Amino acid sequence: MTSRMYVQMILGLLLGIVSPAITAYLIYKFKYDYITVDMLKISKALLVPLLQYGALTNLAWFFLFNYLRKTYIQRGIIFGTIVIAFYIVYVKFFGH
Repeated sequence: MTSRMYVQMILGLLLGIVSPAITAYLIYKFKYDYITVDMLKISKALLVPLLQYGALTNLAWFFLFNYLRKTYIQRGIIFGTIVIAFYIVYVKFFGH
């Protein structure tokens, strides 16, 4: 693999991790603004769905880069989604 492929995979990984975080923050800001961040840290019942909805944005990125034939960016997005999924399982079952 060339360095360009690694750069594309890292770009996809960063996009796959940062994009759901931004989406979860925007959903929180517009829908649950009355809840403080301290309450959000305590409440797994709200944090987990926010992260799950945020992870759905990776689906849009995946299909966009599929259309553009950017395979290595897609691989990074999939890996980022897996990282988010492991974090969701950790928060859901083991607390945070």
